[in-house]
Amino acid sequence: MSIQYDIAATTTHVRIRALQLLGYIAAAATAPLVALWGKLDDGRRRRRAERELSLLSDAVLKDIGIARSEIPWIADTRGMPFRGPRGRRG
Repeated sequence: MSIQYDIAATTTHVRIRALQLLGYIAAAATAPLVALWGKLDDGRRRRRAERELSLLSDAVLKDIGIARSEIPWIADTRGMPFRGPRGRRG
């Protein structure tokens, strides 16, 4: 193999590693934004559930077994996957 092909292969390898490194940096930079978006989405879901449950009459709430004072707790916990006995978010 000639020196020309060795240099080309090395240059290609360096470019691939540089692109991988840029990908890792981009992923690390966007992770906090993704976490923030998830928190905002959780809050939006909770407020919507709370608003919809608050619109129900006392008779309907009684039929489904919910006291009006339980609405904030139910809106915060319903629809979330069970993550074990140590807490809601595990």
